[in-house]
Amino acid sequence: MNFYDEYKPFRNYMRKFSLLPGLLNIRQFYLNLLYNKPLPSDYFLKIPSHRRDLKGHIFPWELDILVRELILNSSTDSSLSLSNWSDLGKAVNMLRHLDDVAFDSNPTGSIDAMLELHRIAHRQIVWQIDDGAAPIIRAYKIYGYDEVNEIVIRKLGMDMQRLIRLGVAVSGVFHNRDYGSRDQDYSFLGINQDSSNEFFRRLLITTKDLKENLRHEQRYDQDWVYTWNPLVNTPLISYDKMFPERLICPVPWHLQRRITVGVFYDLVKEADFSNPYGNSFEQYIGEVLNKTCGNKRFSILDEEPYTIGCNKMHGIDWTLSDNTGHVFIEAKTKRLRLEAKTKLDTATLDEDLHIMATGIVQHYQNIHRAYQGFTRWQRDGLPTYAIVLTLEDWFFVSSVVPEMLRGHVVRLLSEEGIADDILITTPYSVISASEFEILSQVIGNIGIQSVMEKVTHENRKGLSALPFASKMFPDVISKVDPLLFRDEFDAMWSDLPNISKKFP
Repeated sequence: MNFYDEYKPFRNYMRKFSLLPGLLNIRQFYLNLLYNKPLPSDYFLKIPSHRRDLKGHIFPWELDILVRELILNSSTDSSLSLSNWSDLGKAVNMLRHLDDVAFDSNPTGSIDAMLELHRIAHRQIVWQIDDGAAPIIRAYKIYGYDEVNEIVIRKLGMDMQRLIRLGVAVSGVFHNRDYGSRDQDYSFLGINQDSSNEFFRRLLITTKDLKENLRHEQRYDQDWVYTWNPLVNTPLISYDKMFPERLICPVPWHLQRRITVGVFYDLVKEADFSNPYGNSFEQYIGEVLNKTCGNKRFSILDEEPYTIGCNKMHGIDWTLSDNTGHVFIEAKTKRLRLEAKTKLDTATLDEDLHIMATGIVQHYQNIHRAYQGFTRWQRDGLPTYAIVLTLEDWFFVSSVVPEMLRGHVVRLLSEEGIADDILITTPYSVISASEFEILSQVIGNIGIQSVMEKVTHENRKGLSALPFASKMFPDVISKVDPLLFRDEFDAMWSDLPNISKKFP
């Protein structure tokens, strides 16, 4: 099946929409879907007002495709509007048809359903991740530790607190208004005009450049729905060349994530970034442990370097113990590359999984040496578990990816001379920081073994740790605080109460 032939009617249909009104419509759709903001009263006038809610009718990841196609194909002479239910509905139905066509257009003729599930997870589940207070305070703390914050100041022109304050203030503008201005005065945040100009320079793109970038990224095959959207990196659009200071933000969610997880991409190429970044993540996990398990029931041991011969070993980042078991924790900042999330060709995914497996086996080497008595931890016969914590979620919801990872782990363990029965005696889990902030509260409530024996059980395949824990411990999960460092978050805004109210 020729995908482009199937695509052309959709392209021609999208040419009947005007760009700026369409982008503003999409902004309203996102505010409705993700932030429960009612649609304007003049939207969808031909259907009853009580049905003017997009939930269940369209999904955020579909809008992400729609905004791409609008940018690529819209015209100035429009006859349709996305604020009309019939016009929007036809566009969405055509989009869904193309999604099916793309799925069937694999040139090899065969489709690996489990691999496709991996791609779907990275396309869809990410939109269900909280983009509010929790990732803000996480980014503030990780990028705000001294060594990393120095790099933030040098590279971005302000410290992490001011960066987040400015980002939240700008985000607030586009949560409440269609238009904003890069020339707005943010001195009330302690940010001068030069610093705010630099902020907008990094996050802003013209419609001309945006369209050109999309043309470069666009794919007309099985990867069409996975085409990277440049708005992820530059969520603010300068839409009028006569007034370049005027801005719109059609996907506020991209802006919110750009000032948290997106800061990584501003700093990653700095030569002195990697080690301080890794250390700050490790330190953050220690703060999480002390916050959630810092009582007499638990023992928390931090990293203890040790020597074997002339070699100095890194040691286990954190060891959490109680009278039911022990958890050995390793913090890793490694992220899946875009190609590993979205391509049917598994080469990049396999490379990234090999890197992760190398980290897991290094963790097992430290655990093995702890068993041999090289560290202050004392073996006592209680159950032991290994956790590798990632800063970004790898979404192990498809069985094929954990199986690929385990294959690498088994092979590398053999190369290191470690018997693979350690995978049974000390099973490992790969868990994201956002999941662990919740999971560690559950451990703090009911103990290590009660949680970890289920999280590492064979029947968890196909479920990430937090959804599985929510299924197994619903009563405990319902009582945990989704904003772990609430006091510190509130303190960030203590002199700016109007901004703090945006994040309950």
